[in-house]
Amino acid sequence: MSIDKKTNRILLALFAIVFLCFAAACQPTPSRTAVVYGGGLEEKLGGSPAPAGAYDAPERWQETLDLKGGDAKIVFDAAVSVPCVTAFPVYKVKQAAFDTAQIKSLVEYFTGGREVTAYAEPTKAELEEQVILAKKNNKKEIAAEYEARIATAPETVEAEIITDWSADRSPSGWFLTKDGEYAGINVDPKRFLYMNGLVVGGYFQTDEDIEANGEKEIGEIAIPGKDAVAAAQSVLDDLGFDDMVFSRLEKALRYSRLSNGTFAGLSEEPVSKGYIVKFARNIDGIAGITDEGVSLHFYEDFEYRAPIYPEEIRIFVD
Repeated sequence: MSIDKKTNRILLALFAIVFLCFAAACQPTPSRTAVVYGGGLEEKLGGSPAPAGAYDAPERWQETLDLKGGDAKIVFDAAVSVPCVTAFPVYKVKQAAFDTAQIKSLVEYFTGGREVTAYAEPTKAELEEQVILAKKNNKKEIAAEYEARIATAPETVEAEIITDWSADRSPSGWFLTKDGEYAGINVDPKRFLYMNGLVVGGYFQTDEDIEANGEKEIGEIAIPGKDAVAAAQSVLDDLGFDDMVFSRLEKALRYSRLSNGTFAGLSEEPVSKGYIVKFARNIDGIAGITDEGVSLHFYEDFEYRAPIYPEEIRIFVD
């Protein structure tokens, strides 16, 4: 979509992700309500004791990891201490949920009042087209699956206008933008997605493409990164999200969707380059950990993932 202040196209993804916080201390549980980082979360906070039992631990942690691809090693040799309590209070922040009024407000913002429609099933012609594409790409199982559905598929399907945006119904549909492209809205209890085509970060090439032409990078982006962040921030301001903070930028490509049918027909080549601007929950001016986790160290299948998953918003700007 376009923003009045800048001619940037925006795609938005809001994620309401489970957030867990465990607390333990060598002192009685405080009588006052614990507050993680405000924002109304203290109202959702509940405490419960851990199961009764002793906390057994070795006196020392001793382990050696060989780094893959080199002679270096990581040696752990540390004393293990156990807090002087026998029960730990456990605090869990409940998962945030989108209410219907909030969803409708977001739908109105992005559609501008245009009807969002969906098709209950594909037509016979659409399935026949997908069979041809699947065989062309040597996708034999997919081709067989679609061929089996052709006999019972209808010749035509009427589009249904989405009017019920309750998150628990997971509504999903498409509409024609003022730029003549098809954009989509997808909602479920954990996320709200506005999609103007397909946005992919990093590389988006098949193995056949890479073998024939080599691996390609996205390259230079016309809009400066700081301008992309400012444009994305203006959308958050318009929507009233004042508790998020910029987290990171990622280069991305956008492919245009060519129809609003059951199967997404996409442009063969990218129609634009831009940035995915990521925002995370503002914790005292610091971007909270996103759902991608935090990579501490890679050793074969060993990867540390932080147990904190705040809400996240992603916006594509080109």
